[in-house]
Amino acid sequence: MANSISLPASLPVKAIILADTELRPIYEYQDGVRTDVQRTNDAGQKLFSAREIPATIAGQQDTITIQTASEGVIQGGAIIAPGDDAVITVRATSSKGSSFASLAVTVFSEDWTPVGDLTDLI
Repeated sequence: MANSISLPASLPVKAIILADTELRPIYEYQDGVRTDVQRTNDAGQKLFSAREIPATIAGQQDTITIQTASEGVIQGGAIIAPGDDAVITVRATSSKGSSFASLAVTVFSEDWTPVGDLTDLI
């Protein structure tokens, strides 16, 4: 069972890219099976993502998925932040009969902006 909520990101978010990271296409699923149709946003733009990205949200550490409408590679060492259009989605998933749920956090922004570099800390 899965439930999710999406809200405009009014909290500061920073994602830390540890190694060169390719933004990969997000595909639609039908009856639990991946299709060859790439997911799009409301404007019809194809969506891309990177998973398991260390991040801070309002100073709290988490591991997130970043999503964007731009494909490409984000250079390792970059510290990036979403633009003003950012939306945070939290999805809770649990097994039938379980009293526990796992949470997955996704942050969508069309404009992820470099705000720092890990090499500045060395």
